[in-house]
Amino acid sequence: MLRHLHLAAAFTFASCGFAFAADNVPKLDVARTCRGAYGALQTDMSLSPTTGNKGDAEARQNTYKSCMDSENAARDSAAKRWVRVKGENRRTCFSMASAIFPSYVELDACLQMYDDKDPALTGGTPAAVAPRRR
Repeated sequence: MLRHLHLAAAFTFASCGFAFAADNVPKLDVARTCRGAYGALQTDMSLSPTTGNKGDAEARQNTYKSCMDSENAARDSAAKRWVRVKGENRRTCFSMASAIFPSYVELDACLQMYDDKDPALTGGTPAAVAPRRR
């Protein structure tokens, strides 16, 4: 129930023009998303089932840790982009990243699309990336 209230509050703030702090990326409950990641992997038919409770517990722990490592790295990257992206685009990205399964990976990917200082969007900095002039 509390989870649903958090989502409702996030959508309310995003849709009402809530002004996010200029230098702080919003907090997302990625631990909940990562706890659900193992269950999602179990439904993938390409994975072989683990045998015994010990293997299952170890696989669950490894999946959670890997997910959290990815989310924490994406949070750090999103925090750098957050200050360079305009408010309306921030709200769009936050709404997408917090909709069903909160994810900094999704937030960072969305912010990257709006980050005009991102080297990937400006053609990169290496000279090898720039087209040759004749």
